[in-house]
Amino acid sequence: MNSPPRNARETPQEHSLMNEELNRLRNQNAILEQRVKNLEDYIKQLAHDLKTPLTPIAGASELLASGFNEQPWSDLALSIKISAEKLLRMVNDLMDLELCECGKIKFNLCRFDPVKPVSEEARRIEAELPTKSVILTMNSPDVPVYVWADEKRLRQVISIFIYSALKASRSGGKISVTISGGGSTTTFEIEDDGNSVPESDWPYLFEPYRSPEAQRRRAANNSLVLAKRLVELQGGSIGARNFRNQGNTFWFGLPAAESVVATGVT
Repeated sequence: MNSPPRNARETPQEHSLMNEELNRLRNQNAILEQRVKNLEDYIKQLAHDLKTPLTPIAGASELLASGFNEQPWSDLALSIKISAEKLLRMVNDLMDLELCECGKIKFNLCRFDPVKPVSEEARRIEAELPTKSVILTMNSPDVPVYVWADEKRLRQVISIFIYSALKASRSGGKISVTISGGGSTTTFEIEDDGNSVPESDWPYLFEPYRSPEAQRRRAANNSLVLAKRLVELQGGSIGARNFRNQGNTFWFGLPAAESVVATGVT
């Protein structure tokens, strides 16, 4: 579509050149949009293709792990189970991240006490660990707190941060999960005493496709990016810090249910 001359001083030649440039930019934009769509379709299909064989592998490895009582077979079966479940989580996170980027992720927001689901996720992950390999503790508020969020997505975010802390932890290390309320936000903190994220990597913690060196050291990965998307899409905030290179603390806040009711937000 050609545009009319913008003013009387514009010559026909200038007008023709402008239309050519405009059409060129439109064509480039259409090509880029198609490439983005093709990439989204590819990621979706790749995740599906990976998940199809992983699901039965994870199920079969769980049966193997529960059926062997002798060494070294029991340890080998447990290793297969843990690795299969890790790959399955990574694929599921990739699929959810793609939904977030496309604006198709769904939330079931409601009022609930987060202590029970967070504790259950912590205990579930703790049960997967070798005996006394890492000490995982829960710190809950003295009085009940209520959030306005999606319980399933809260479990997902908590598990992402606990697994991330496990990557940094050494044998015998400590991980704590703390829930605190007050004001308009309920805050969740996951703290470890393991290897600290280098200061140079902090700007890229929740950014995709940044700093390849940071990715190799845990700092930027799909799971942390997904956690950020899930928290912010529920009206929350997220961040991280360390103290004198002694471990890491990841935190996120979700709207307190009382503040949502008070402001009339639904």
